Amino acid sequence: MPVITISREYGALGDEVGHGVAERLGLRYVDKEVVAEAAELAGIPEPELAEAYERRPTFLERFVVLGKAERYADSMNQALLRIAEDGDAVIMGRGSQMIIPATPEVFHVRITAPFEVRAHRTMDELHLDWHQAVAFIHRTDHTRALLHEVLFGIDWANPNLYDLVLNTGSISVEASIDILVSAIEAHQEKPCEERPLSHDDRVDPHEWGPFAPTTPW
Repeated sequence: MPVITISREYGALGDEVGHGVAERLGLRYVDKEVVAEAAELAGIPEPELAEAYERRPTFLERFVVLGKAERYADSMNQALLRIAEDGDAVIMGRGSQMIIPATPEVFHVRITAPFEVRAHRTMDELHLDWHQAVAFIHRTDHTRALLHEVLFGIDWANPNLYDLVLNTGSISVEASIDILVSAIEAHQEKPCEERPLSHDDRVDPHEWGPFAPTTPW
């Protein structure tokens, strides 16, 4: 019952790698389904929760959004744990690398690539010029990093949160899938005895100052 979580930078082709691994291993590919289930648990509209996870709130919105942050995080945690309990899934993002305990059946992955490579990919994908692509990636990366910090108390780029980090700027998607499948199978067969069930790499929210939630996630 393997569960693979994937954290990815925009333009690093994490979705492509995730889909390939899910297909190769016969697993469910879970992305927006997590938001839908979390919204149902929280009793809030799905678009509201999705928006909170996809963009940085303005200063005035923080009073509203952060008032619901604990509720958002708790519902998302419950949804992720339910999906992990069912097993046989590749889970994309949503802080799952922190929430789902690191058992021998669980494997946490980070997909990255050099900024310039990601910018060129974004230009091709979204039909943007160089400056537009750079601005888009900076904005997207910053939003995701900030939301991970505020909602989960983690620096999402910390390599210690992951069992494997893959750079698709030097390793093709096909090779990344091969490496990841092999690593998952080897990890299940020969798990690391020293591997902790949970990480102790949380950070204190800082940028949102007095409006940050106080619950120690």
